[in-house]
Amino acid sequence: MREWLEWALAWAVLEGLGLLPRGFARVVGAAMGRLVYWFHRRLRRVGMVNLRLAFPRMSPAECRRILKRMY
Repeated sequence: MREWLEWALAWAVLEGLGLLPRGFARVVGAAMGRLVYWFHRRLRRVGMVNLRLAFPRMSPAECRRILKRMY
């Protein structure tokens, strides 16, 4: 049930973004990505672990930079 609710919310947000002019939708989408990055610690932690596993020689600062740009 939780997965369905998450899917429904994501679908509604994406559909709403599709109704906006492209430039404004990009700004809103980027802001939403930043909010998710800052407030969803678990996803950020998983992303950091994955980057560190994939690129063990990469510095933590560079991993954070990549992760921020991904969101």
